[in-house]
Amino acid sequence: MKKTVVLGICSGIAAFKTLELIKKLNPRVQLIAFKAEYASNDEDLINAARKLLNKSQIDAVVANDISKADRGFETEKNEVIIVYENGKTHKIALNSKRQIAEQIIDYLMKTLIIK
Repeated sequence: MKKTVVLGICSGIAAFKTLELIKKLNPRVQLIAFKAEYASNDEDLINAARKLLNKSQIDAVVANDISKADRGFETEKNEVIIVYENGKTHKIALNSKRQIAEQIIDYLMKTLIIK
């Protein structure tokens, strides 16, 4: 059975070393990272997530654009795009952060954890 680790990622060397260490200790573990990014559109956000995927050994990135005033850190709403190592993406539309969290968990359970 695969195990899944949800890992919040900040930029920097320490985050990548942590990812490398986790995969080294257990290559079968599934890693899911979170990335906040200033992006002008969905394509830029997806590209930023893909760069993180290419630099590390994570299985998916949950990326959100923090450049818009109606979502992100200082609001009650958010919108995310889940990007997988195989190139597949899934957008979760603007909603309450609680609803976004529930949808992330539901979607990841269906696509990553239960394969």
